Amino acid sequence: VGQNEDGTITNQSTNVLKTVNEIDPSVIEKGAISLYISNPTTLTSILDILQSLKGSGTLDRLLANNDNTNGTYFVLDLVCLAQRRELVNLSSWLNQRLSDKSTELKFASKCVEFLTRKMQTSNNVQLDPSVCNTFVTVLNSRRNNYGKNFSASMDTLLSMMKTINPKYNIGAATSGGAGGTGGVTIPNNQRPTQPQQNNQQLVVDKQASSIFQAIYKE
Repeated sequence: VGQNEDGTITNQSTNVLKTVNEIDPSVIEKGAISLYISNPTTLTSILDILQSLKGSGTLDRLLANNDNTNGTYFVLDLVCLAQRRELVNLSSWLNQRLSDKSTELKFASKCVEFLTRKMQTSNNVQLDPSVCNTFVTVLNSRRNNYGKNFSASMDTLLSMMKTINPKYNIGAATSGGAGGTGGVTIPNNQRPTQPQQNNQQLVVDKQASSIFQAIYKE
């Protein structure tokens, strides 16, 4: 995407993005996720692009995405950056996502996996402490509802945070139940893999990705 000297998206690029978004919003959304999966360091540029589509609802739709593991990791990374730019209220967003009884445990577990992955990153680029502390506060307030496995996973995460960085304020975090040997498996330091899809869906996703990357490189 073309940028001005101050780093903002050029009017020409914005117009192209808006046109694509008007024709098929899913192209932008699928393209953003695909670009992130192929290169997570593009997250800042992705949010710049989404901000250039102000009023389109694209950012809100992406933040509501909960389709698969890769999409969830992208959404969590995106909302962290959006919080730092004061585009969303992270605490309210988390509580809203956890209000759906049918999906709250799965989403809460993905949050713990995401935070654990961030703690384990080899290049020492962890989450902003205030953002991480918000996650922990919200998740910890609900841990009694999610059973021993989740509680054990939270204990592992909190111990890891305390070791890595004293700025992670975990003093208020208390064990919500007896520990367990199950829980969220700590992932290896590797990029998430895309789930298997049928041929038709792969074609659609590849088209969305190619269009988005063409716009991104303009």
